[in-house]
Parts: sequence; C-alpha cells; structure tokens
Amino acid sequence: MTAVSEARGGLGACCASMADLIEVLMEEHLHVLMVLNAVERVRGAGPGQPPTHLDVLEAAVEFLRVQVDGAHHGKEEAGLFAAMEAAGLPPSATPVGCMLHQHVRGRELTESMARAIDGARRGDADAQEALRLSAGEYVRVLAPHIQMEDYVVYPLARRAISADALARLGERLVDPAELAAFADAARAIDAAASRAP
Repeated sequence: MTAVSEARGGLGACCASMADLIEVLMEEHLHVLMVLNAVERVRGAGPGQPPTHLDVLEAAVEFLRVQVDGAHHGKEEAGLFAAMEAAGLPPSATPVGCMLHQHVRGRELTESMARAIDGARRGDADAQEALRLSAGEYVRVLAPHIQMEDYVVYPLARRAISADALARLGERLVDPAELAAFADAARAIDAAASRAP
C-alpha cells in the first residue's frame, strides 16, 4: 500500500464506511498507476527492443479491459460524469469532454495491445513494436488523465454535487468485493513486473 493509500485508510477502510464515489475512484487511481508503472517496466525500452514479459503485459491488458475500462470508467461515465451533467456541468463545458475522449483512446490502445500480444509471442518484430508503442502511448495518455481527474475534475464535481449525493452514488455503484479484486489484480501485476529482470 502506498503512503497516500495508507493515509486514506486503503480500499478496505473506504469501503467499510462507504465513502463517497470520488474517494473510491481516487483509491482506484492509485492501483491503476501501479499497473501503468508495471507496464512501463516491461514494455521494451526503445525501438527494436521487444517487450520483456508478455505475461505481465497480457495480465495488464486484461486489467485495463475489466478493471479500468469496465469497472472504473463505468463508475465515472454512468455515475460521476452523469451526476455532474445533471448538476449543470455538461462535458462540453468542463474537462469531462476531454476525459471521455481519453477513455475512448484508452480502449483503442488496449485493443491494439491485445491484438499484438499473440504476434509478439511468436517473435513477430512488427507485433512486438506495435505492442511496445501502444503500451507506451497508453501510459502517456492515462497517467496525466488521472492527474487531471484527481486535481481538476473531481474537485469540480465536489463543488457541484452534494456530499449526500456522492455517498448515494458510492452505495449504488461500489461493490466492496469488486474493489478488493481491483486492488489484488493490480498488486499481482506489479509483483510480476518486479520479478522481471
């Protein structure tokens, strides 16, 4: 657990008290960043240098599909961003429009990585390079995306949406078992990348 996560009490503590949706999303961001760091460590250092641990990248792609796009972005898009719009903050008038565009770009890059993995396993140099480039671009898109959400979008949402409404969103959209799976999957990917030479 990171120092920031410990200061917040970690996923278990936030769920035990059913913190508002933003607290949960920010906690998930810590785990997404853990996976992005793992991807960066194993994706290959430069042109012509293939990814070093395809199993780690394959697990990361599954995490990005299921946990990031399915669970995390689902809570943002169907929950928080919709509540912001209902409170008078449409995506076109806030950074949310950009965040939604980056969600789409992240999906495209995740699928690009998924398509390249089999070829990379066979030693196809073009697939290895496509995987390396897609993984690198994903990291470059999502890391600043997370910062924008944590420091701009979420504070904007806090000003527009009542604490009670955020708590109700958390109760409706947050499943403690899913949060535990989210954190466990991120830690497993990080541990596997850390074992990589």
